[in-house]
Amino acid sequence: IKSEVLRILKIEDRFNGSIVVRLYPADKRRPPSTIVATQFADGWRYTLEIQDRVHWTLLVRTTVEALLLEIANRGNGGQLNPIPLWLSEGVTTLLIGESSRELVPQLNREFKDSNRSMDPLVAIAAKTVGRSPLGFDALAFPTDAMVNDTNQFQLFQGSAALFVHHLRSKGGGSGSLG
Repeated sequence: IKSEVLRILKIEDRFNGSIVVRLYPADKRRPPSTIVATQFADGWRYTLEIQDRVHWTLLVRTTVEALLLEIANRGNGGQLNPIPLWLSEGVTTLLIGESSRELVPQLNREFKDSNRSMDPLVAIAAKTVGRSPLGFDALAFPTDAMVNDTNQFQLFQGSAALFVHHLRSKGGGSGSLG
């Protein structure tokens, strides 16, 4: 997942943080996944607390968010810089669209899907189906209804992915999103 995030963002691997994954038994009283950021003298450590049975896309989404937090907070000794939802959802949507099930290994299962398209616009089209993409204001300040309604959130995800795709295609080398 990390190498794919770096590829999408067109940046080099300068990872210097720590990401720990803690699995815990499924429990409806707890969220299926959370990220806990802890500051130490030498930087931030991120702990992904994930239920032991979650859909693979949630594992990818949570991991992408932790990786983006690590990138955004390198060398930051102060307050944790949050990741905008449009960035984490845009990168996640592109990543899942381009790499699909190959991101998360499963025992006794073939990962390669020869029918899958590597075109990132296919993933975007699947989320936006016949609707105009959202503008930056809607991406930067999503409403609760947009985040909580599955249909509206898919449009948000597709719009965010289109925005990230556009930003990375404008890059001139040394990591336009990095």
